[in-house]
Amino acid sequence: MAYPDRLEDVKRLIEQHRRLDHQTLLLALYYGLADGRDDVHVLEVISPFGYNEVNEDQDLFEMQYGATPGFPLPPGSCLSILLTNGVEAKTAIRQEWPAIMPVLKAIRRGDYQVLHVEGEGLTVLEEFQEDWVAV
Repeated sequence: MAYPDRLEDVKRLIEQHRRLDHQTLLLALYYGLADGRDDVHVLEVISPFGYNEVNEDQDLFEMQYGATPGFPLPPGSCLSILLTNGVEAKTAIRQEWPAIMPVLKAIRRGDYQVLHVEGEGLTVLEEFQEDWVAV
């Protein structure tokens, strides 16, 4: 499992995303899955991603990449990034959307690290933690 083996690479990626001018990175979580795959998983809560609206299909936007010169990965592995906004993230947590469940399960197991949090990202993080405590 890539978590936490790729921590320094993920930190560099998050720092690059934090510096983007057209959006504000509110929360970045690096988390692991219990499936044994060597993939890298990141959740980013961004304002104003998706115009700060909630997807009616109860799905989160996910991007997956293979290895790049700036982000090396073992053959067959990928970098998976879930992108959402604060309103959508809180809704997904409360309603337990399928796309957010791997993140919730990683938090429940303690297989995650908060790499960045600011502003509304703190309330999203609190939602995750409330869900974790409630279980």
